[in-house]
Amino acid sequence: SEAATKMYASIFSPFWNEIIKSLREEDYISNREMDLLMMPSNCGTLRLVQWPLFLLTSKIMLANDYASDCKDSQKELWHRISKDEYMAYAVKECYYSAERILKSIVDGEGKLW
Repeated sequence: SEAATKMYASIFSPFWNEIIKSLREEDYISNREMDLLMMPSNCGTLRLVQWPLFLLTSKIMLANDYASDCKDSQKELWHRISKDEYMAYAVKECYYSAERILKSIVDGEGKLW
């Protein structure tokens, strides 16, 4: 389940990040590479696992291309996107992040309208 995967990711991420920090301290990787390799803590309220950026690079743009070219149903489009697990995660993360931003706007300033 996604909850179990998120729990395992939150346990794994500190160990992964320590390895990445060690690589940076030993100057095997640059600061930019470290930023791409670091894994978010996964302890927040986002409903899914957040993966390191290097796994998700260009997945949103590719999914956008799929959507632009798609002549089939949304179900077929999602099936095509879901063939790549990380593309599916990138699309979900983008959706949930946009949802949180919009809700925070509506809950704050939006209530005054």
